Amino acid sequence: MLEIDSQTPVFYVVTPVFNGASFIDDAIFSIINQRGPFKICYHIQDGGSTDGTIDKLKNWKKNIDLQRAPGRNACLEFSYSTQQDNGMYDAIGQAFLNFSMRDNDVMTWINADDTAVDGAFYHVYRQIMSHPEIKLLTGCSYEMDEYGMLGKLHSMVVYPTASLAQGLHDGRCMKFVSQEGTFWQAQLWNLVKGVNKNLKLAGDYDLWRRFAEHTDMYSVDLPLCTRRVHSGQLSRDIEKYYHEVDSLFDSHEQIALTEARQDYQTWRARSDGWHRGEQYNGKALLYLGANQENNWQVVNIPYECPQNAAIRSDAKAVIFNLPATVVSGGREIMYSSPFSFSNSYGYFGLGCYHVTANQLILAFEARASNIFSMTLFFRNLAQMRNYTISKEGEDVYRGELPPSGHERDCMIAVDIKLTEGANQIFVKFGTHSPDQSIIFLKGEASPIL
Repeated sequence: MLEIDSQTPVFYVVTPVFNGASFIDDAIFSIINQRGPFKICYHIQDGGSTDGTIDKLKNWKKNIDLQRAPGRNACLEFSYSTQQDNGMYDAIGQAFLNFSMRDNDVMTWINADDTAVDGAFYHVYRQIMSHPEIKLLTGCSYEMDEYGMLGKLHSMVVYPTASLAQGLHDGRCMKFVSQEGTFWQAQLWNLVKGVNKNLKLAGDYDLWRRFAEHTDMYSVDLPLCTRRVHSGQLSRDIEKYYHEVDSLFDSHEQIALTEARQDYQTWRARSDGWHRGEQYNGKALLYLGANQENNWQVVNIPYECPQNAAIRSDAKAVIFNLPATVVSGGREIMYSSPFSFSNSYGYFGLGCYHVTANQLILAFEARASNIFSMTLFFRNLAQMRNYTISKEGEDVYRGELPPSGHERDCMIAVDIKLTEGANQIFVKFGTHSPDQSIIFLKGEASPIL
């Protein structure tokens, strides 16, 4: 049996479930298969399932107790209970009452249809042990379908503490925090008195907002859990979700929230790109390479700009990846959310563009001249398209953009010289009429050091 000392955090994990027999086995296996020098206490709170979920839980409990389960964790406690609840967040609150937690222990919940990525807990353990200032950590959102096939891996998002505490990260103004893959220390949970059990849909949004009044959220450039996208999810009803979000604020708080949204939109509209100031900086953990003594470093990154960073070995200076901004040839998809399935483009996320002309003009702003690896992501909803990439009147690359439909991305990757200051990149599509059949998702340029 693994020896656990007082300095080693225990992972306390909860899964709320009601009639989740279709996916609960995947969720359980992903937790008990987490390995590392730590203990896992895993509790499943059932709301009175009638579809065979309880029989599955009984079987898992028996096999884990007899050490016949397939998981590989050396120190695991598994439990479950079944009782009526007042919704998912009430079930989560009830479940965590089963534990006696120390301040430095780590908490998370995973829904019955989601899974933890193999090695995720060990990564969280290492980051918390290496960076004791971290009390709240989240990873990149990673989608999968009802059959378990992995889908879109979203870029890392940083969450500025002020905007998170203000409540701006509701998907309408600034991006959501993905609940799956978010971990926090027990002292934080106790400080805010846990989740609001009266909420039905926005309990995680409310929890992050209250956490941010006491600590920073750190984003790691890795997926820690997967989010299953399928029919019958609570998160599909976006209007009810927003109604519940709005109900959290009284009239005076609504005025302050409106002013905060306006301030953010003013900041976002400024023409100086990601040199706008530090009021929307967030904390990120970025990988420096296997040869570094401590190969993950905390970096401050402005919201909605470079998603990664590299470290120059000579100057020790952080060089951010450069985000692409659309100058012309595209129209932004204004309403979009990972919770919206009411239209074909709901899952693309904020900041995507219909290509409305045969030439898309993108801008990159570089701090210094360098060779960059430029990566552009599209969806092509029609036939094969020829394209040419040019800069300053010279063709840099030619290729074909294959049809992708709605389910996968097309990627264009090319090395290109960018000079200090503003750079314009022209992507010209052959035989393309402005029929909006091409969607530009995102682009970035990574410095080649």
